[in-house]
This record gives sequence, structure tokens and C-alpha cells, in this order.
Amino acid sequence: MNTEEFIELVYEIAFGDNAINRDFTHHEVLDELRRFSDEALLNDRINNGADKWRERVVKEMNKQRGMTRE
Repeated sequence: MNTEEFIELVYEIAFGDNAINRDFTHHEVLDELRRFSDEALLNDRINNGADKWRERVVKEMNKQRGMTRE
């Protein structure tokens, strides 16, 4: 893969098919990719936090039902 092919693929990741021909700047492409990354990281943290919260709730419910040895 040469540099031009790489850039075209990166543009398509950011803005879809044929994005290289739709007058986006490199800066706009990077901003969009950063936004994707930031949202993914935030969603991952939220989901992990939700999973931990669910685990605590289930653990407490099981404890109250006498289903644990604590």
C-alpha cells in the first residue's frame, strides 16, 4: 500500500465512500477520527462501569437472599 492509498482509506474511515474527493482537509479527517476514538473510549468506560455496577447489585442481591457465604 502506498501513501496515497493509505490516505484514501483513512478518509473513507472518517467520512465514508469517496471521501477523498469530497473536499475534506487532513485536519478534518483527523478531528473526525479523534472524535470516533474519544467516543469509543468513553463508551468503553461507561460500559465497564455499568458492568461493575451490575456485578455489585447482583452480589448484594445474592447476599440478601443468603446465596453467598459472606
